[in-house]
Amino acid sequence: MKPGLSEAALHRPNPSSNEQIGLRELLAMSFFLLGLKGTDTTPEFWITFGGNAAWMSALAGFAYVLPFLWLTARLLSAAGDRGIWALAEDVLGGGGVRLVFGLWLILFLLATVLNVRAYALLLEVMFFSKTPGVFLYGLFLIVAGYVAAKGIETVGRLASLLLPYALLGYVALFVGIFDVLDYREIYPLLGTGEKAFTGPLTHLALYVDLLYLALVADRYVGGARTYWRGVVLGGGLGALSIAALLFVYIAAFGYPAVNGLVYPFQQLTRLAHFGWYINHVEAIFLAIWAIAAVVHFAIYLYFDLWLLQVLLGAGAFQRLTIPLIGLLFVAGLYPYRSFTSQYAYRDAKLILLTAVVFPSLILIGVLYYRKARRGSGRGRRRV
Repeated sequence: MKPGLSEAALHRPNPSSNEQIGLRELLAMSFFLLGLKGTDTTPEFWITFGGNAAWMSALAGFAYVLPFLWLTARLLSAAGDRGIWALAEDVLGGGGVRLVFGLWLILFLLATVLNVRAYALLLEVMFFSKTPGVFLYGLFLIVAGYVAAKGIETVGRLASLLLPYALLGYVALFVGIFDVLDYREIYPLLGTGEKAFTGPLTHLALYVDLLYLALVADRYVGGARTYWRGVVLGGGLGALSIAALLFVYIAAFGYPAVNGLVYPFQQLTRLAHFGWYINHVEAIFLAIWAIAAVVHFAIYLYFDLWLLQVLLGAGAFQRLTIPLIGLLFVAGLYPYRSFTSQYAYRDAKLILLTAVVFPSLILIGVLYYRKARRGSGRGRRRV
């Protein structure tokens, strides 16, 4: 112990940190949660739905989620910006809220394992073929877990700091591959037709990450208003970036050939060049992508830790970081390398998340407004 400092003083939080974030940080976190999905294996889902119109499917899916985000913001505002957990506890009771969010946690952990594993496999296949995928998987978890353990303020500030560089990377990539695009490939514009717009309805969980952010609405400067603006602006920017990437994938590789590419973004970066002499610049895009992926999974792990802390009634969730990372690491050792198996697992995960998270949110909303209406009715009768 340092001379002159008590035990309590040593463990007191930094006075400059109030563990709150504003619109800028929330916007950046929303972007990294959603926008990065256009650079991994997720585009396969939208391409399956929409074909040539995959970019429309991505925008349609985001439009379908907007009413749920609006409902969440309304609930948060009505509950005094306390967070979705406190609101659910009012209407479901202690046992009910633990059951619902226990299911959320299990599915969130499953999503974390499958997604981190997919990113580690991507790095192994495309760039580090001599490095064991298990090592890359563990490295992702450790680095992202370290950032997550610092708290939401650190995660938010890191995201807001890196957002301009990520956007600049997107612009540079589009400039670098402009001359290889054949825009005739995007026709017919409506692609698979009706399926391009109905397909995303069963996979709304592609956008469920934006609902994670409602768990800690009490940490946002401005509360529900900041949440609504942050997820709409940041999520909208992420959805637009996904749509732009899908448009470019189809224009660059053609359809249905693009559906046979497991990692279209990484293949695209290998085509990027700036003039005759500046080429083979994929390492620059890899560095930006890897840092963005750390932010992406740091946000995942933060909410995994937060839910675990609340469900267990633990003190500081930092103490849960190492056990959780160990659990996720062991769970990720399940031996599969088939891309078909990876797609099937992620498809099942998305359907489960869609079937659990969105109906439970509607249930919480219905019960809350019914309870509020009964309360107002009793008040009028007393008068």
